[in-house]
Amino acid sequence: MLAPIDRYLAPGGLAIFGELHGTMEVPAFVARAAEHAATRGPVTVALELPDELQPGVDAFLAAPDDATGRAALLATPALFWEWRDGRGGEGLVLLLARLRRIGARVVCFDGSFPTAEARDAGMAANILAALRPDAATLVVCGNLHARTDVQRWMGWHLRHAQPDLIALDLGYTGGTIWCCRGPGEEGLDTVTERWPGPLGVTLFPERHAYGWDGAFQVGALTPSLPL
Repeated sequence: MLAPIDRYLAPGGLAIFGELHGTMEVPAFVARAAEHAATRGPVTVALELPDELQPGVDAFLAAPDDATGRAALLATPALFWEWRDGRGGEGLVLLLARLRRIGARVVCFDGSFPTAEARDAGMAANILAALRPDAATLVVCGNLHARTDVQRWMGWHLRHAQPDLIALDLGYTGGTIWCCRGPGEEGLDTVTERWPGPLGVTLFPERHAYGWDGAFQVGALTPSLPL
C-alpha cells in the first residue's frame, strides 16, 4: 500500500499528499503513513491549517487523552472555526489523535498572506523552515497546492528547494465530501471517480502535467463533518 513511497517515509524524506478537504479517508490514510514512518524515526506532519491554530494543536498533542485534546483544540480562538471549509472536521480529530499516539510533531503552515500567489510561496517557506534532516515530513494540502509544475503553486516552491520529494494527488472511487465552494456555499457534495486503481499509492509512468508523481487511492469518500 505504501511501498512505492517507502523511501520518502524515512528520515529526511518529504512526501506531499494533495487532498480534497472534508473527507474521513485522507486523514486516515495520512495517519497510517505517519505510523509507518514512525517505525523508522521522528515524524513531522505539516497541515494546511492557519498558524493561529498551532497552540490548540500543540495542546491536543500534549493532552492525556483524545477527549481532553479535542476540548483544548476547540477552545483555541481562531477565525478558522467559522470557515467550515472541510479542514476543521472530525477527520482532523482522528488524525491528531493517531499522531499524538506516535509522538509526531505537527506544524500548521497556513497563515495570512496578501495574495493567493504569496500564500503558496509563504506556505512553502513555512514547511521548508520546519524540515528536519532526522525526520520524515508528510505534507497535507489541497491538491492544487500540491502541484509542482509552475511557480504559482506551493509544490513548485517545495520541489525547487527539495528536488527529491514525492507529490501525490488524491484518488477515490466516488462518494461524498464536506466542502465550501464559496461564501455561503458550504455543505455536502458528491464526487465521481478519480485515478481508478488499487488502494494505496500508485506512481505514474511519468510525471503528470501538473507535477504530481502519482496518486494515493483511498476508495469511497465519506464526509468529515465540521466540529
